[in-house]
Amino acid sequence: MIQKMTIATSLAPGKEIDIQREAVSSWKKIGFTVISVNCEEEITILKPHFPTIEFVRVFKDARKQYGKPYVYFDDIMTVLLKQDCKVCGIVNSDIQLVKAELYSLLLKEAVGSLIYGSRMDVEKLTSTRGEVVQEGFDYFFLISRLLQLTPHLHFVLVCHVGIIGQY
Repeated sequence: MIQKMTIATSLAPGKEIDIQREAVSSWKKIGFTVISVNCEEEITILKPHFPTIEFVRVFKDARKQYGKPYVYFDDIMTVLLKQDCKVCGIVNSDIQLVKAELYSLLLKEAVGSLIYGSRMDVEKLTSTRGEVVQEGFDYFFLISRLLQLTPHLHFVLVCHVGIIGQY
């Protein structure tokens, strides 16, 4: 039996929906369960474009600080705590995961580790070379029981840009 792994993201309305749909599709194809954490207005806009995704509503966001309803990292961690999975991840909504063996690799390597990294921009998904974007991190994977030990980070997830900034 394959253990469930959940990816949480915060899909961004009006921001290249097709690219985000391809990204989410790549995660589901590998076997991940996918949830998106958003405010109510965004869920209303996004749900028709992502009918197979579970949306979780947040009741606070970083609109006052940044002018956009960015989701707090701590809220995503709280949502992931409620998932029944051994390993969980937070992935920026436009990141495609293309290697089928990634699922089993993460199940093995996330034990006792925090796996994180930046995007690599490529011209096409079959490319093995590209430019690594150094500003910010685009994915995090860890065993879910470590979520309880994570201190409040006071960060927001800036969707579709790949930067996590402190509030």
